[in-house]
Amino acid sequence: MSEPLSDQLKSRDFLLLTGFCAVLFGFSMVSGRPLSVHESVLPQSSREMFADRDFIVPKKGGAPWLESPPLPQWVTVGVASLFGRCDKVWIARMGPTLISACIVLMVAWMAAHWFGRNIGLLSGFIMATTCNFTRYAWLAEDEIYLCGLVTAAMALFVRLEFTDCPNNPSPGFVRSFLGRRPWLVFAFFVALGLTNLVKGLLFGTAMVVIPIAGFLLWNADLRRIGRYVWLWGWLAFLVIAAAWPVAAYLRHPDALVVWNFDLGGRLSGDYAAISEPLWYYPVNLLWILAPWTLVIPFGLWVTRKSALKQRYSPERFLWCWALLVPAVFSIASGKHHHYLLHCIAPWAVIASFGLVRARQWLLSWPRRARH
Repeated sequence: MSEPLSDQLKSRDFLLLTGFCAVLFGFSMVSGRPLSVHESVLPQSSREMFADRDFIVPKKGGAPWLESPPLPQWVTVGVASLFGRCDKVWIARMGPTLISACIVLMVAWMAAHWFGRNIGLLSGFIMATTCNFTRYAWLAEDEIYLCGLVTAAMALFVRLEFTDCPNNPSPGFVRSFLGRRPWLVFAFFVALGLTNLVKGLLFGTAMVVIPIAGFLLWNADLRRIGRYVWLWGWLAFLVIAAAWPVAAYLRHPDALVVWNFDLGGRLSGDYAAISEPLWYYPVNLLWILAPWTLVIPFGLWVTRKSALKQRYSPERFLWCWALLVPAVFSIASGKHHHYLLHCIAPWAVIASFGLVRARQWLLSWPRRARH
């Protein structure tokens, strides 16, 4: 159950987090650091889209760029349109800066909704300063855009599942597959569909569905599962998710070859450049979550009882989100550390519990030892 409204984040808390993010993430816009090789893809393809106004298929050097859907290019072109140009590094990095700040605010809101203002604020600051998140907040790449959509979909799920008493049936539950649902359910399916407009096909969708499915199945409540067994929601998802792939295929039928190698190669191991061993993600999490890695064991210990024994608990959802994504993605041969960018949020909340517990533990030491 969520905390009372009196213990939620205040307007000044959101302003504090926004200001912190503006300084931390906005630094990359004015630092003078040039674009990296990987970072240049999105600005270059956005610049060509800005010039030729072809919003369906991005181009790189005049050739179709079919590896990723174009939502990040749309955002970059939208920002560039405000200034009438798309040839500056700070314009390319403005979108990631804004998206990163929104992610931090959503994580803080979710944590405060569950555990109160102090954990909410702490989770926001930890999210902002986690190594891999800060790194991609500074880069003009499409990773942070997908992270934003994944976090938005999760925030809608949290709003749906954790607002009301967990012992009651989900509000708006209808037995009919065709029946009505609350508008937030429809919004969730829209956000889920939008995840297919960034990065590889169905990649972002899996990032959302895996932890949610794990949480719902672990609780084994058909009443709550039934909320998402809804024809109109899945149709909305399908229309949004399939719109760009269909449009791109109609213009470039050989796009199927690219997508088959890009997605199928990761699963089969044919994409040898990113083929990694089974233990790749557990090892890389140590630096991905730095500097908060040291307090996360405390957080896991504090949340273990609620996660393992209490149905519908926020702790259980955090564990599903934090652990199931790297576990499932470890099965595929193709791996990359930036895939875990989209499940840093639950680790940030767990780390906030760990930080509080570590502080309590240190304060229990004798005074001489505390010095």
